[in-house]
Amino acid sequence: MQTRPANYLFALCLTILWSTPLFAAELDELEYITENYPPFNYVEGGVLRGEAVELLIAATALAGHPIIAKNIQVQPWARAFHNTLEGSNRVLFSTTRTAEREKLFQWVGPIGQNHVVLIAKRARGIKLKSLDGLNKFKVGAVRDDVGELFLRELHLEKTIITLGVQPDSIAKMLQSGRVDLWAYGESSALQTLKSIGANPRDYEVVRVLKTLDLYYAFNRDIEPRLVKQLQAAIDTIKGDEARKMKEFQSRDSQLYLQPSDANTP
Repeated sequence: MQTRPANYLFALCLTILWSTPLFAAELDELEYITENYPPFNYVEGGVLRGEAVELLIAATALAGHPIIAKNIQVQPWARAFHNTLEGSNRVLFSTTRTAEREKLFQWVGPIGQNHVVLIAKRARGIKLKSLDGLNKFKVGAVRDDVGELFLRELHLEKTIITLGVQPDSIAKMLQSGRVDLWAYGESSALQTLKSIGANPRDYEVVRVLKTLDLYYAFNRDIEPRLVKQLQAAIDTIKGDEARKMKEFQSRDSQLYLQPSDANTP
């Protein structure tokens, strides 16, 4: 009987290994990536904070496989987006769930709502009766952000769109007048402007582009069991929060319904 050489068997093992998806065993073995996008996820004083960060830490703990903020990578959005798509066992947040991105990820959430708007200096008095008028202005956006995605859908002249890697770079362009408008999430834009020393009251929303939900975006190669685990934990946390709010409102209303001591005979 003819035997196979050892190097053939070794190559065969490697082929099988490489062709088999390498699933992470638990939630705390996944690689989590985020960006600066306040109030959902942002770095302050060297510490990663935000609503999405707190929810993720609480949900993974509830699922029995906790992570900590120090284990979450913070990258510029374009790099984070592409690294998540190209890598394995990676989770990106906070990610706006759009029709174009739907099949790229597995989704867990929602985390919160993202009001994507066009914002400008109030003193400019910019009015847009329709989005057709955008071609008269210079519009800034973060590269590969949902703001850029929505601008591309409008088929605008390419020369009017200015892209930046970091949101604060576009905020500075808006502050200095290098761009007239900024397509970005409303709450994040205002907080970013504040962080560079601008007064948010000096800016206004000229137009709402879209309002969509934010999610944790899981690689397609991640085992669906882990996606379901995190979703179940988030649903439990949100359910508890809703119940506590309802109980608080009930107690508060009962307080006002109680007869006043002054009217007691």
